[in-house]
Amino acid sequence: MKNIIILLCILLSSSLKAQSLNSFSETIKIFNDEKSTQTCDSLMINYRINQPKLIKNYTSVQIQKIFNRREEYLLGLHVGKREYALSIEKKDNGCHHFSLNIIFNADIYLANETLHQKCTYLRTRDHEFQHFIFEVDEIKKKNEWILNILKYNKTSYQIDNPPYKKSYYDQSVIEIESGFAIRNKKKHESIDTKENYFKEQLSCPEHETSDFIETVSFNKLFRN
Repeated sequence: MKNIIILLCILLSSSLKAQSLNSFSETIKIFNDEKSTQTCDSLMINYRINQPKLIKNYTSVQIQKIFNRREEYLLGLHVGKREYALSIEKKDNGCHHFSLNIIFNADIYLANETLHQKCTYLRTRDHEFQHFIFEVDEIKKKNEWILNILKYNKTSYQIDNPPYKKSYYDQSVIEIESGFAIRNKKKHESIDTKENYFKEQLSCPEHETSDFIETVSFNKLFRN
């Protein structure tokens, strides 16, 4: 039961896609002191979180193959996707105001073999949903480190010069995505341990675990 985050290509000044009715959004403003020539840049983050999609029509083996996983008995998988749109406004005083839009979508894969085992299905769903919560909680923070990335990269790119602006956008988004991955890594790993898997497994009847292993083993031989 692992977590995967996929970096999508940057959406340069494009309109955000239509969202599902189950999504929610918020605006976070992070401003620095405009009286200082060193810290006069400002940032506004708009984020939208969509309800995760449950996908149940793949067997454990098929999920492993799709995402190149090596777990022998994979119950579920969380796959998150962040999309970004960044715009820059230069002020009269030479400072820059950054607007960053973040959309987070997630797919939660639940092995088809769990569907007939209520307890195993529910604990797997809750486990993968916790991965989703980790990602959402990090996005909702007042992430001032994002402004630091945008400010620092100004020293390497002439962001007011159109030929260099796309390179600035691309590099900044790569670093922002990496920043989220680093901040979430330990949280994801904390629930993806053998000890935690065993603890979660104890909450369900023993026969469900043996039935799941037997079904997955059968599917490996005959269904792939």
